[in-house]
Amino acid sequence: MTGYFSDREQPALPRTVETISSRPWRAILSLINSRLTDGSLGLGFPLRCHDGGAICGSDEASFWDRAVGEIPRLESQMEDAEVARPWARRQQSQTHQWRPTSEEVPPTDAILDLCELIARNIGKPNAIDYHKYFGHSHFRYDKEAGFSDWVQDINLLFARSGLVFEMSSDGLIKRTLPKVLAEMIAQSDFWTGDAGTDFLLDRAIILLTSRDPNAHQDAVEKLWDAFERIKTLEATDKKHGSKALLVASRAANSPVFNDAIEAEFRVLTELGNNLRIRHSEMDKEAVASRREAEYLFQRMFAVLRYVLLQTGRVRRP
Repeated sequence: MTGYFSDREQPALPRTVETISSRPWRAILSLINSRLTDGSLGLGFPLRCHDGGAICGSDEASFWDRAVGEIPRLESQMEDAEVARPWARRQQSQTHQWRPTSEEVPPTDAILDLCELIARNIGKPNAIDYHKYFGHSHFRYDKEAGFSDWVQDINLLFARSGLVFEMSSDGLIKRTLPKVLAEMIAQSDFWTGDAGTDFLLDRAIILLTSRDPNAHQDAVEKLWDAFERIKTLEATDKKHGSKALLVASRAANSPVFNDAIEAEFRVLTELGNNLRIRHSEMDKEAVASRREAEYLFQRMFAVLRYVLLQTGRVRRP
């Protein structure tokens, strides 16, 4: 199952939320606890039978020890709570083992790190026999199936919470992009003939989908750097090279459209000079939000994609 009735009958919830709040955190914690209980995390954190050493479940203590060791910000939220609510410290000292609570929401980046940690260590447990004396099953694991189920469940939760995050097939969490921009990027495979320009284009896309909340500024900067280099593909001088590139990319019998593309080149160059995109001058207006960055990125990407397609500088259309 990949969704619910409302997902099929109603428009998708906009993916605009950048912070994991209490409600999705409780759901994520529930997913994690269910994987610990059913033995799915026994692949990476095995609980072994005392009679023979077969895996019989998930070692919850080992899992949370690793989690807070590799993701210290998970525990910092609880430490803050201890100052305001002394009972939290008493409860922790009695168990001698840190556990997250549904009441205290860790920082968003820590929660996303936790989801990735699980993706690396999860498998689908298949019982191979039953140990009657201890009353438990012994498991063999299907890593691919367990990972696939985790990705599906966590992405469904992200989508239904309107979160901008999504776990990809490599187990890494990235930011989703507006549908039109995502499709445009997916349909483009640039090959400009200049390795530096190709690197800047690829890097810009990676940064735009980064979990880092501030990476959008770097993404736009890399795209504008690529724009400046692209102007020299037809000639080394940018002024003459830009004109030569526009001439080479002109559509046949479309003077109005060709004029529009030339005008777009001029506007985008002006934006690059007047906004704090490729410059560090403090008197220039910054690209203040990810929403503005995505708009600028989509506008620049569209015109670059057009001229590169027109001049045959892509591996596939």
